[in-house]
Amino acid sequence: MFEAVIAFIVANLLDILSTNYAIKLGGSEANPIVQWMMGKLGNWWFLGKLSVASVALAIFVSSDLVWGVWAAALFYFAVSLKNFRIARKIEDK
Repeated sequence: MFEAVIAFIVANLLDILSTNYAIKLGGSEANPIVQWMMGKLGNWWFLGKLSVASVALAIFVSSDLVWGVWAAALFYFAVSLKNFRIARKIEDK
């Protein structure tokens, strides 16, 4: 479980970094919930995202659903990869 939790944390941090990077280059947030957090929290939007992620992680860990932690980590790694690809396309223009 420890490795899955670390992967989940790293994936979420990469999601935040890649989102900020793509937005800085002129991209936009696709998730309406995160868009709302950005509107309400400004540069501190990631605190809302981390709060939601922390609740999800707590549910998975307390239920001993290691597969859920791995699945969520994989999802956020994929989102981060997409964000970095979008940023690269913007940079190449």
